Amino acid sequence: MRGNFDGPVDSAEPRLLPTRLQRLQLQDQPAYTIRVDASAQAMITIAGRQSELHELSIQQRDTVRLLLARVIEKPVVPCTTTAHYRLHVDKEPPVSGPDCGFPQRQLEFRALTVLLETAFGI
Repeated sequence: MRGNFDGPVDSAEPRLLPTRLQRLQLQDQPAYTIRVDASAQAMITIAGRQSELHELSIQQRDTVRLLLARVIEKPVVPCTTTAHYRLHVDKEPPVSGPDCGFPQRQLEFRALTVLLETAFGI
């Protein structure tokens, strides 16, 4: 581990949980998939466009790590409303569910979505 008191510590740990966020097809918005791997490499795939790569900044990585921990701390529940997004987190056991499956963590789920969309200019 390296670092000083003037900036962030450079370290491979803690790594991000590999994550996939899908926006489902909406009337006026295309579907897409954003994948983030354990080393903070992100890729977006939108139908009809070439995939785009992006490396998350240190601040984005820290924020994703904190938001994911909050979103997945409670079990996914069945939806009672229309889903707009789907989240899959590779951990043991895996966590997978639509945005409406995280009713107590909607603010965190939305913040995570906005952060990832903003990283790709969506």
